[in-house]
Amino acid sequence: SKVNNITESLEKGLDKVVSRGEKNFSVHRKYMNFLRPRKTALDEPLYKLSAGRSMVEMLGVLAIIGVLSVGAIAGYSKAMMKYKLNKQAEQLSWLLNIMYQYKSLWTSPPPSISLVPIYKKMNILDENMIKDDTEYIYDVFNMPVRIRTNDCPNNQCSTVMILYSLTGNNSFDICNNLIQTAKNFHEQLQRFGVGNYTDGNTSYATEYYGDKYCGQSVPCIRNMTFDNIDGQCKYCNEAESCSFYFIYSIND
Repeated sequence: SKVNNITESLEKGLDKVVSRGEKNFSVHRKYMNFLRPRKTALDEPLYKLSAGRSMVEMLGVLAIIGVLSVGAIAGYSKAMMKYKLNKQAEQLSWLLNIMYQYKSLWTSPPPSISLVPIYKKMNILDENMIKDDTEYIYDVFNMPVRIRTNDCPNNQCSTVMILYSLTGNNSFDICNNLIQTAKNFHEQLQRFGVGNYTDGNTSYATEYYGDKYCGQSVPCIRNMTFDNIDGQCKYCNEAESCSFYFIYSIND
């Protein structure tokens, strides 16, 4: 308000000076404008304040969103893979415990009978692993699992669980997960191994044995190193399909 009063006084004085013809006293209008109050953004119409973004700015924003999206997807995939590996280990451990708990029931079984239908009737299998009426159940990676007894020559019966996997669906993480689970059961298992199926022929990698069976000349499951695990997984990946087998001895 003081500035406005001063401005009005100066303007009135200037008008009087000019009206008297005293032209030698001149005051430039720009100095008078300097004294007037400035307009603020609040004094401007709203449409003048809504300035748009340039194409370069928009492309920059889209690029940042793209980078963040890729990172989020990668993080989600990694977390999902970790969840599935933990779930697979949980499912496999449960099946191994079932095999060990009920292996005494098969002291004199017929040769090579499937135990999956029997376990289904006993209602002791994970419902999420049952997808059809066949002798297979399926883990979280949709790998088919078969549980059966093998032939019993010389009364040496055993229960066997085999996990089949096509090479294209396999990975080192899954292979390592299965082997690490086998290592957790080194005290109960008779042996563990990997079968390689190629061109109609099946061959087997080095077998590893449980604590009751391993020794100086027989490798122990508990002593498997990273190189041993890597060798087993490479042996599996070179095949059309491969199987992981976990064997309990019934006669223990």
